[in-house]
Amino acid sequence: MSGRIGPTTKKAIIATSIILVFIVGIIIVKMANKPPAPPLPKPEKPKPVYEVTIGDIKVSLVKAVDLGNRLKASDVSKEFKHSNIKDRVTTEKFIEVVVEGQNIGKETTPTGAWDIGNIIDEKGRIFQPLSKNEVSFWLPENNNCQMKLKPGFTPSLCAKIYEVAKISKKLKVEVLPGSSAKKEKKKLIDLKLEQAMPQHSFAPATSTTSSSNSGISSTSVDANVK
Repeated sequence: MSGRIGPTTKKAIIATSIILVFIVGIIIVKMANKPPAPPLPKPEKPKPVYEVTIGDIKVSLVKAVDLGNRLKASDVSKEFKHSNIKDRVTTEKFIEVVVEGQNIGKETTPTGAWDIGNIIDEKGRIFQPLSKNEVSFWLPENNNCQMKLKPGFTPSLCAKIYEVAKISKKLKVEVLPGSSAKKEKKKLIDLKLEQAMPQHSFAPATSTTSSSNSGISSTSVDANVK
């Protein structure tokens, strides 16, 4: 037998080689034109927190009000209406924070088991509450910060006034556990600011969170969680 490849076989080999080269070329082109990877999903924006639990005490935001740069003598609580009180003015702004605490446990909590502390802004700046002696005229009569709470009772109100920088945004207020709650840590509640009403800011209005024993409520102008 002859070892020569006939013309027909040569043509078949050449055709097969061409086809293989063509297929490889297509594969290379497809690999080069590989579609881009789908974009990574955007991280979800954290939702604002208006309610936290410290031990057996649920603390909820009732309202946070931007009072502007003046605490007006005309807006003091009823019991001080006839006192010789003058306006208090700042170059920045006053903010009033009102929360309510409710015992969701089974036993009465001790005095001092809950409170609200400093306001913190988006830059980590800390603003302490004004002392009761400085702003007691503008605080409500039924102000029960740190008071003991009986289980299942109507929530009790806690209100404080702060002097905060005008440039501060995304404000949060600390919710503090009592010294006896060693395992509990302070938590943060977002402040959804409202604009002050023409009358005293504790006058009744409409609120997303209300206290049935307080008559305190509010209409949100949504100055952010600001």
